[in-house]
Formats: sequence, structure tokens, C-alpha cells
Amino acid sequence: MQDRSKLHGVLLIRDVAQGKMYWVSSWFTDSFHYTIAGKVQRANLDGSGVEDLALGLEVPTGLAVDKALGKVYWMHYSNGSDTRMGKIQRSNLDGSDAEDFITNLKIPTSLTFLPGK
Repeated sequence: MQDRSKLHGVLLIRDVAQGKMYWVSSWFTDSFHYTIAGKVQRANLDGSGVEDLALGLEVPTGLAVDKALGKVYWMHYSNGSDTRMGKIQRSNLDGSDAEDFITNLKIPTSLTFLPGK
């Protein structure tokens, strides 16, 4: 189990209609270096049934859920690189069929889904 005192950047989205919550998180080794331990996870609203949807993300920085399309989107970038290039990835709500959605982003920091846009 990882040291929760080094937990960084937790983002949480609740999907009350489906009874799920989704979040991204990462752990750091010191104030400037992240481990490659970032995750996208989901669970039931009561905290039970935790599932990993994506693993190995270095610095996850955003999360959005598109309920109409049944997709979850997340962004992350590499903290160890001089260019700090990142991308947006997506999968089905259960984590299946993960894919790159947009690549070559410079330090992406937030992600918002606007229904119907």
C-alpha cells in the first residue's frame, strides 16, 4: 500500500444516476518528482467496489465523464521530461477500450465536459 501522506492531486466526479464515483490521483516522492503511480479509478458511491480504469499515469491533471456516450476522459503529462508533453485519453466507463484522444499537449491542467457542445 502506498503512503497516503504523499497523495497528490485527487479529482473526484460523482455519477449519482449510475451509483459511481470516478477519481484520478498520483503519489509523489518529493515536492518536484512524481512516481509513475497515477491512476484513474472508480467505485460505488459508498466507497465499495474500487476498480482501476487506467494505471501508470505520471501526473494526472483532469477528469471528465460523458454519460451520454458512456466515456470517461482523463489527462496527464510527463513531469520528468523537459517538454512536459501530455495527452487526453478516454475509455468506456468500465475502463475498457482505452485510447489516446488528443496528443501533444503542453502541460494540460484541466478538463471540462460541456454536454451538448
